[in-house]
Amino acid sequence: MGSLSPIQIAVIVISAVSLVGVIISTIRNSALLSGYGEYKSDIQKIASLLKAEMFRDGNDVVIPGNYKKFPIQVRFSYSENTPGLNIRMQAPVSFTFSVVPKGERASEGRVLVRTGDDMFDARFAARTDHPTQAKMLVSSKAMRTHMEKLCCSSKTFLTMVTGSIEVSELIIPGPYTARHVMDHVESMAILAAEVDDIPGAEKVKIQEYKREKSAPVVKIALVVGALVAIAAVFAGRPGTEITESSVAAGVTHAEGVLDRDAGSIPKLAGWHAAGESDFSADVIGWMKASGVQPTGRVELDLDGAAPKEVVYCLSRDEDTSKRIVMLQNGSSEFDSIMKDVVGVARIPKSSLATITWTLKPSAESDGDAIMIIRRTDDKTSAMILYRSGNRMISGTPESYQAVNLAE
Repeated sequence: MGSLSPIQIAVIVISAVSLVGVIISTIRNSALLSGYGEYKSDIQKIASLLKAEMFRDGNDVVIPGNYKKFPIQVRFSYSENTPGLNIRMQAPVSFTFSVVPKGERASEGRVLVRTGDDMFDARFAARTDHPTQAKMLVSSKAMRTHMEKLCCSSKTFLTMVTGSIEVSELIIPGPYTARHVMDHVESMAILAAEVDDIPGAEKVKIQEYKREKSAPVVKIALVVGALVAIAAVFAGRPGTEITESSVAAGVTHAEGVLDRDAGSIPKLAGWHAAGESDFSADVIGWMKASGVQPTGRVELDLDGAAPKEVVYCLSRDEDTSKRIVMLQNGSSEFDSIMKDVVGVARIPKSSLATITWTLKPSAESDGDAIMIIRRTDDKTSAMILYRSGNRMISGTPESYQAVNLAE
């Protein structure tokens, strides 16, 4: 058999790489829902109905998208300190209001509110810091009806804060998970539309969720295959060389992100490391008073062994969202886009034992922790993350200002 021509080599290479692309895509989709086999079809159906992509955030499956005109995020989790189902919808809410099962502690609201439904009030406690707006909420039959639909069990929590409506269920509901979730989404959308008539709503801006553009794996494989094939065809010709610098040219860079870290952070375009102007003045003052310089790049020791890890708080110009990225040994350990983040800070391991917790973590830390501070008008709205063994553990302090940042 004679040697293959350059064109034949090109065809073989493209075909082979295309097949690899299909295999990679299949493996990726399977890995995305790994551990969630019982709910796989329901999760895929929800993503399809929301016209959204899915991604993994640690062990959680997250579906961000839009429903009608409202941005929404659906999260499924098996983590000990995270609800099994969490649905968060951006909405023109201008007040605080929470509904929790009787006997549970409410995270929002000091004033107890009667809804007017004795059966509902016997099972749930509603609280608010804004009685006037809350009265308008519960006095509307439509809003009361859908609020009651959302509080469908003794394991359900409903929270409204500035800019969002959030529903959490301690365990993933089943069977008919997709229908259950989409019924909740519909009720949340109706509530979101109704609260638009409550005074103060006009000050709350809602921005549609925009999917970050990314080329499908198979298309990437085809392009790479074509480039390899072309290289094979023209191999040996003078002046034709694929250099390391030409490959590296595709790496995305961002202001405030070190080059050695940038290669480990996907979809970095449009983001930059947060600076003081991206954080709350109150948080900046508190951090400086604690001897810490506010920055969007924080070094810490997650497992008590060198080398140190790094956490980035990234900002972008198009909105006020922050992206928290935790890199450990050159790989991404945690990557999540969050709203209302007003500061991040390293907590030394020695300080963790002195924290008074609202939600105490279930395991001890191997090393340092990172605190993500949200909404300065609520001193309990901070989340602390650290590593314990092979898991990321989270907890909530009573007050971020009481946390010691010094060694």
